[in-house]
Amino acid sequence: MFGFGQQQLRKIDQQKNTVTYAINSQAELVTFSSDSLITAIVIRSQTQASFYLINDDSRDLIPLDEHAPSYTYFLSLSQPQNNLTIETSSEDFELIAVYSGTPPKIAGKGRIDQSCDTPPAPISQEEWRVGLPEPNYSRSFHDVSHNIVHHSAGSNSNTTYTQVVRDIYVYHTQVNGWSDIGYNYLISQDGALYAGRDPADGSQDRVRGAHFCGANSNTLGVCLLGNYETAQPTNDAWITLEDLLTYELTLQENDPFDEFNHSTGLLGSLAGHRDGCSTLCPGENVYTRLNELRNTVNEKLLSCLPAPALAFNADSLIQTGVPVRLVNESEGYENYQWILEGANPHESFEFSPVVNYPSPGFFDVMLIGSNQSQTDTLRRTNYIQVSRFAEPKVFPNPATAGESLSMDFSDEIEQVELRALNGKLLSTWTGNYGEMRVPEVRNGIYLFTIQSQTNSFSTKLIVR
Repeated sequence: MFGFGQQQLRKIDQQKNTVTYAINSQAELVTFSSDSLITAIVIRSQTQASFYLINDDSRDLIPLDEHAPSYTYFLSLSQPQNNLTIETSSEDFELIAVYSGTPPKIAGKGRIDQSCDTPPAPISQEEWRVGLPEPNYSRSFHDVSHNIVHHSAGSNSNTTYTQVVRDIYVYHTQVNGWSDIGYNYLISQDGALYAGRDPADGSQDRVRGAHFCGANSNTLGVCLLGNYETAQPTNDAWITLEDLLTYELTLQENDPFDEFNHSTGLLGSLAGHRDGCSTLCPGENVYTRLNELRNTVNEKLLSCLPAPALAFNADSLIQTGVPVRLVNESEGYENYQWILEGANPHESFEFSPVVNYPSPGFFDVMLIGSNQSQTDTLRRTNYIQVSRFAEPKVFPNPATAGESLSMDFSDEIEQVELRALNGKLLSTWTGNYGEMRVPEVRNGIYLFTIQSQTNSFSTKLIVR
């Protein structure tokens, strides 16, 4: 039972974990005491007002809860209390005293496997909700394309994190009248991850919550405990947020910079509460870091991708001076570097370079692929075998007019020409090289030219 001295007090509602009073007071300070403990307070006012919890050495703002009906204020206490003093600018308001019971002792959890597709290991509802009424309603599920970041706007110094989560649960269900806690996940300042809305036999990541401007379809809500209009999020909480969103975007097969149509307008796959409606949530010090968060999550997503495989091929049996193309069959890298032992050039940054080898021997080929997150190397030892180029031979040589000619040439021939030393074309053969004959020409020296697919070679033919 509460006592208010000269203040007018009327109890108007009572539930399992809450008692609601209507208060009328002309004083700026409202003091009261209770036979039972209080773990959180909720205030409802007809107009916007200011409310502070006064303790011996502190004056803590009871923040406006922008997720709730208009002019609702909520604060989880750092420890259960019987006696409270509230400073207020309002004469008439409702005060709801919340008692969420004694929180259980819960061991911290963390993921051992940090792979992007490894589910997080949250503190389950069965652990943090013990002793409180379980939600009982027909859940709805949806595909998620928008991950919404919130803050609770509560105390930054309250370290009874499980108590805070329990208070929020009682507040959402027994004060706001919601079916369950509004968020899919909550993250405390020490980096602990709490499973929020209970999916029963469904998916924690697809159960529809109550957190985003009355437009919850296709959204997942993540709440950072604390008020980030006035403080910076802790590193532990931020790392948990990064890991959770990396997993969620992997599950959704989305990019952190994607934008999709939503009932509130074009909305990012990773967004803040204020992107959907007029609110300070998730706090200026979180909202201004959302692009940093997107970049970090994107780096984590890229690092989790399997390394692209390097691959190449080439004609590995060649002759000196004959050009050879190194065919790059790799995918997934932005930049490529070739290290080519014995080649001209010996280094190339082209995708598929053409080179030649001036000397015979066995030579290594190394291909290096790189992008923003990784570098890989493929080296093939003695991959290129180079033999000395064999000059084409024509016989008989010398030959006589009308005599049949044969060739000894290792490359594939496209055309053969016979020219005078002044360049005059005398005969051309394309195919049927077994029927080549020396034309009726005067005795002398002529140029026998062989055109292959890669080069042109000439040798002297003596006619006598």
